[in-house]
Amino acid sequence: MPSNLYINTTADPGEAFCISELTPHRIETPDLVLTDKPRFNLYLVDGVGDFDDISGAGGYSVEMLIGLLGQQAVAAQTAWSTISNGWAGELDLNTVELLDLFGSEETVEAFAQITITDGSARPRTYAQQRVRLINKVLPAGPGSPTPVDSYLTDTETLNEFVQNRSAITGLTGGGALNLDGIPTLSVSAGWLVAFVISGTLSFYQLVNGTDAESVPSVIRPDDYQIGVNEKIWRQRFPTGGNVPKRQAGNPNALGLIGDFDWQEYLDTDTGEKFNWNAPTNEWL
Repeated sequence: MPSNLYINTTADPGEAFCISELTPHRIETPDLVLTDKPRFNLYLVDGVGDFDDISGAGGYSVEMLIGLLGQQAVAAQTAWSTISNGWAGELDLNTVELLDLFGSEETVEAFAQITITDGSARPRTYAQQRVRLINKVLPAGPGSPTPVDSYLTDTETLNEFVQNRSAITGLTGGGALNLDGIPTLSVSAGWLVAFVISGTLSFYQLVNGTDAESVPSVIRPDDYQIGVNEKIWRQRFPTGGNVPKRQAGNPNALGLIGDFDWQEYLDTDTGEKFNWNAPTNEWL
């Protein structure tokens, strides 16, 4: 049977657990036993004899964490279902982190923290009280990892991976279909994008610079602005690679102008290997 947890939203987080909505007097956090999976019904009360208006309301997310202050939680419950005037959930106390925290200790003093986030992603911690964790005579298994979120932010994703800009069909002309139409004002230099135009794969990196536009090697974004957004797209190349066919003279048509002196390429028509010598502007 689930245990009822009542939290007085008008009290300090350190004194928020209470008897009920009708009796909002402070109580200690109930003890928790290692490897158990206790179920709870969680209610918010207004401190004057009724439930808080948001208790059990839709659009809110509930998080219950167990751990030491300033350290990663050793047990967590983030999946709660809505019930009348509250939420219902189950806390897994059989985690590797919790077993490691105990070692050979019989009891451990930690904190129970209840945080509720509204639909505008604004979290509020309603309760943060001491809780006693009690070891068992016989451990009930090897434990399982604590279910905590692990993900890259949008910024990390853009900075750490090559972006496949499959919608790009041109280099200049602005808008969503051209390279210079990608907004760059609020992003950091270092982005690397890839796209295919007329069957040719191209790489461009966003770098700090004021170079004049020189298609295809340098593309200025439409939002380029002196003193405000001095970034450009510079064409990049892998070390070596394949090209459609060998051409004499300056290899602009192949898009091979880059920051290198010597590069080896493979003529995919003949299988012949050759090099472009940038200092002398000739094929070898």
